[in-house]
Amino acid sequence: MGFLLGLVAFVGGLVRIRRWSRHGRSILPTDAMEKTDHRYGPGPTHQPAGSMVAAGLRRLLVLDMIWDLVAVLFILAMLLYGAWVAPHLRYVLGVALITVVVCSLAWRTIRKSLARG
Repeated sequence: MGFLLGLVAFVGGLVRIRRWSRHGRSILPTDAMEKTDHRYGPGPTHQPAGSMVAAGLRRLLVLDMIWDLVAVLFILAMLLYGAWVAPHLRYVLGVALITVVVCSLAWRTIRKSLARG
């Protein structure tokens, strides 16, 4: 049971990290945007409606990330409380944690060897 829980946690973490890193790039300002000097710009311009929609979608994505983090923290709190109350759950969570660590190390090793080859 702990092994399966660890595998599910590992795959879920990979999916979450890949989703956040893929969408996170559009949220952060780029270097070119930071280096421009706005004092010499053309002045106030009319913003097209598409930029307002994009800004709203960025806010929605940030809100989604926050809710995702809150959900993960809530699930972790429930698991830790369950492990404190039920001693048998400690072993299951221990095996799950070991599985996640071993899978993470194997994943990093495979990625490094593929990058070299």
